[in-house]
Amino acid sequence: MDGWRLDVVHMLGEGGGARNNLQHIAGITQAAKQAQPEAFVFGEHFGDARQWLQADAEDAAMNYRGFTFRSGDSSPIPIFSYDPQKIDAQTCMAWMDNYRAGLSHQQQLRMFNQLDSHDTARFNLFLAKT
Repeated sequence: MDGWRLDVVHMLGEGGGARNNLQHIAGITQAAKQAQPEAFVFGEHFGDARQWLQADAEDAAMNYRGFTFRSGDSSPIPIFSYDPQKIDAQTCMAWMDNYRAGLSHQQQLRMFNQLDSHDTARFNLFLAKT
């Protein structure tokens, strides 16, 4: 399978920022699929990737948002901020469930969910032991 993972895709745009980002990402995806119809393009977003998925600008997206922000809040939870505060599993699930409830089923299927990486704090650092 040929594919592209677009690192920090939300920052790709004009003028050193994200201006017209959606159009540029859609163009990259279209070019990749013209060269290889089975190409797979997904982006790394540290925010909410729904807009790109709804517009079919990407085949899939990293789901950092579902793991990094409290429900209804824009302040990062420990996995993103590297703050070693502990939370219980029920609170973690509530945050993730709340975000997932705002996604269509197709969007949920197109999200890459990883518990931690080189870009985030390690998952076990912020879950309280039960």
